[in-house]
Order: sequence, then C-alpha cells, then structure tokens
Amino acid sequence: MKPKYALALLCLLCFAFFTLVVSGCAPFSVLEKPAAYEFSETRHQRDEHLPRIFDVYQTETELAVYQIETAGVTEQDAAGMVAAIEANLSRLSEFMAYTPRVKPSLIIVSDSVPGGKLESPELRGTTAIFSKSMSVDGSYLGTAARAFLNDRAPWIVYGACGRLFGAPERQTVANYLENCDDFGIMSLSGVRFYACVCGTEAVARATDISALLLQYIDDEYGADALQKVLEGTSELNMDEVKLAWLASLGVDCTYKPEYGDFFEHVSFSSAEGYEVTATTERATYSIKWVPDKAAYLVDADTLETFLYKCTNGIDMLETLLLENAEHPEKLWNIGEHLTFYVDESGYGVGGSLGFSNWDTREIELYRGAPSSQYIHELTHMFTPSDSLWLAEGLADYVNEVPFGDYVFRMKSITDCEVGDGRLAFVRACYDGTYPWGEDVDEVTVLANGTWLPEYYLSHGGSFASDEELDAGLYLDAEAYMLYKWFEYLGTPELFFLNETSTRNSWGYAAYDSFVNYLVNNYSLRQVLSLCTDYASLEQTFGKDFQTLYNEWYTWLFRDTAA
Repeated sequence: MKPKYALALLCLLCFAFFTLVVSGCAPFSVLEKPAAYEFSETRHQRDEHLPRIFDVYQTETELAVYQIETAGVTEQDAAGMVAAIEANLSRLSEFMAYTPRVKPSLIIVSDSVPGGKLESPELRGTTAIFSKSMSVDGSYLGTAARAFLNDRAPWIVYGACGRLFGAPERQTVANYLENCDDFGIMSLSGVRFYACVCGTEAVARATDISALLLQYIDDEYGADALQKVLEGTSELNMDEVKLAWLASLGVDCTYKPEYGDFFEHVSFSSAEGYEVTATTERATYSIKWVPDKAAYLVDADTLETFLYKCTNGIDMLETLLLENAEHPEKLWNIGEHLTFYVDESGYGVGGSLGFSNWDTREIELYRGAPSSQYIHELTHMFTPSDSLWLAEGLADYVNEVPFGDYVFRMKSITDCEVGDGRLAFVRACYDGTYPWGEDVDEVTVLANGTWLPEYYLSHGGSFASDEELDAGLYLDAEAYMLYKWFEYLGTPELFFLNETSTRNSWGYAAYDSFVNYLVNNYSLRQVLSLCTDYASLEQTFGKDFQTLYNEWYTWLFRDTAA
C-alpha cells in the first residue's frame, strides 16, 4: 500500500474510533491486537428478535454472548469487533462494580439487510441488536449497556456511559436547561432515552444531564454515595439532589417531578410492527403509530402520562371492584399480567375505539382511545357480561363517574393540561361550535346542541369549571339527547330489547344512564353481582327488567315531556 493511502486510512480509522456518537455516549474503544476468541459458525433462526434467518459467528465471553452476521465479515473482523466491545463493557462493569446475572446477547447484523437498513440500535429485553457500522462509530454502546446492566434504571445506565465515554461539557448543559422548553427531560425516565420517541438529540441531552448528575453526586456526596446510586440502593432524595444540582449550574428553572421513580420500573424496547413496547409489572404495552407521527402517544410527555395513568389505573380499578364485589374471587383477571396493543394508525372493527379479550388477557386500543378509553376496556377485563347494556353501561359508568377526573384530564401533545373533554363537549353543543359530521343537517345540529346542555343545565349542572362537572348528570344528558335525536329523525327506539339484549349498539348512552341509575338508587355491589354471579335482575334487585327500565325511563324524563 502506498504511504499516503496508508496515512489516509489511519486517519480515517482514528476519526471513526474516537468521534462521539449522536447519543452522546461513546467513542469506540479499540484493542491493538484483538484477543483470540473461539467462534462457531451457526445460523440465527427466525425469532422474536429478528424475523429472518442468517449465518453468524457465535462466541461467548465472561460478559456477553455474541452473534455476528458473517456476510462480508471474516473471523478476524469478528474478533476485532468483539474485542472492542468487550473493552467498553469491561470499563462499564468495573465502574459499576457489576457483573450481569443474565449475560446480554449482542446481535451484530449487516448494514444492509432484507427489508431495509437498521436505522438505530434496538433493545429487546437483554438483547441488543445493532449493525456493523454502529459497532464502529460507537452508537451501539447505550443500547448494549442497557442490555448489559439489565436491572439498572436507564438514567443510571446512560449517565455511566456519558461519564465514561462522553465527557459532557457542563456549561453547554447549563445553557440548554436554562432555555429549553422540554423540562420534562429532567425526569430522566426510560422513555427519555428512547430515540424512536424523543429523537437522537433529546437522547444525547438526557445522557449528558445524567452524566453530570452522577458527577455531582460523586463530588458532593462521595464515592460511596455514588456507588449506592449506581447499585440502586441509595437513600438520597433524587428530586432534592436535582434541584441542588441545577442551582450549582446557575440554572434558575425549577424542576417539578411528576412521576417519581415510576419509570425506573418500566423497560422499553421494540417489536416487529410496533414502534414502542413498554413493560411494567402489571402490563405490557405494544404501541404502533402512523408513519408521519400524527398520533397521540408519539410525544414523550403523553406516552409517559398514558403509561403512568393506565398502570396506576389497573390498581385503582381492582381496588374499587374488590371493595364493592359480593364475591371478589369471581372477578376475572384480578392480579393478572395484562397485554395492551395500541394501534394509533386507525380504528378497529366497525369504527371501535377498543376491544377486550377476557380469556387471553389482551386489550386493544385504537386511534383516539388511549386518551380516554383504557379504564373502560379494563372494566371489561374484570367484569365480562354477555348482555351488551350491562357490559358497556358498566364500563362507561366506571370510566366516566368514579374515574372521570382521572381519565379525562390528560396532557395534550403541546405539554399543557387539557380541560375535561366531556365539559368541552357540552359547551360546544351549547354554543353550536361542535364539529358534527357532514351527513348531519343543520337543523339536527341546532336541536342536538340544545338538548344536551339544556338537560344538563336544567338539572343543576354547571359550566363554570372542570371541577364542577357532574359526571353522572352528563351521562343522563347524553341519554336524553339520544332519545330526542332518534325520535326527531323519525326512528324512535328504546334501545333495550330485554334483560339479556346483546344488540343495538346505538344505545350506549342509554346503557350508561341506566347503570348510573341502578348504582345511585340501589348499589354498585348489586350491579357487579350481575357479572360475578350471573344472577338475573329480578334475583338481584327484586324487580324484573321491565319494571326497572320503566323506573329509569320515568326518572330520566321526570321534568320534561318524553
């Protein structure tokens, strides 16, 4: 090789090895003479990690199990990759004083693979998947470290990588925090390190913040305190530590924690067909959104809010049901791990917002549902019924009355608290601004807009503030509106055929109001007994279906002509 070409190649290698990656984690660490590794040639079979079959060099070290796709790679090349990655993992292991209980599996694939290029490293449990070029430029390290440090909070993992391999500049981070409009990045939750949601720039900033925070703990509290933080055994109040650290940087903004350490117990990965998979102790959430990112959960703040509220909602709902069930042992899926499939690319069958499968413990949520529908579907999971009016009426009642404030006040994508959507609907009907479909004529819109707020206001409801929303009255106003609307259109209908009716989904608002009436005038315990004991209404309430129905209908129209 000519000297000038050799020099150029050397410069190129040095640049690749020591350039910081987009994630702010790692320059590539290299051993001059790769260690000898015993490789076996095998095949990676199609599995949950990669849906294709390919040949690999495989080896196992004290720190990890490696599979390196053989295409375009010699055994010597593979040894060099393993040696460089091992050097970085060794530094990380020494710094953390940690050896993984479960060795990570590191799968290194070709840069160009059937179906498209791997855009960024992917983490699936303790398996990290990245390309050969990523193993050179160092962008693999944050993901490999998470697979390696599989029981550490993400901010600790990335912070350790940032300290060891990135050396973030203190003033640059201070300037960012002083002027950023995304102070939620200080939450340092798992999703903040997920490039698919936050983008690589936000991941780099979160990494730098974590690295400097660890440095601050080391400087202020000592090496022993730092080690306890790294081990996850520290008793430091991290919210107070963050505030003190911000003050030390000269940052005036105040960090306001929202979710505490909740996301330290949530792991994030991806799976074929889904952009994000989040796993908590109680549930797994596989989330898909549209390619242009026009979806509710694509934003880090709304994704965090959804996961936090839904996970806590499971516990809260179980408590409500257990406290009110005559035979709580008969409730379905109590205490079971649940699976959510959230598809924001469209709507379900027949325009549905959600679907529940009691037997498989699976819940599907479609576009629009994640912001308000999850308690509804969870109620189905615990209290199944073959009667449509009971199943849907109970699910809506729980979702909107005892859980209404909890469900309907979520962050919007613009990171501000939205008002209660139900009250906004009443107001929009009142002033005629609600965007009814094009197939609904103006006369109906005006009449419809009168019926709902008229009933709500005439029975003591108020528009003054979200806190004054009467959720039960709102359900009754919707039922009143439904009856009036269909009578106006020339198709009056009572919506209930009989006690076990499973048809006529137009009657949801009536079902909701009917259940609300039964709860208020009898008890939630009796309504739940219909699901747990499969008793008839007559056995439970001492009255047959028609008598109860007539009671409710008379009560609904008590102050107006039906």
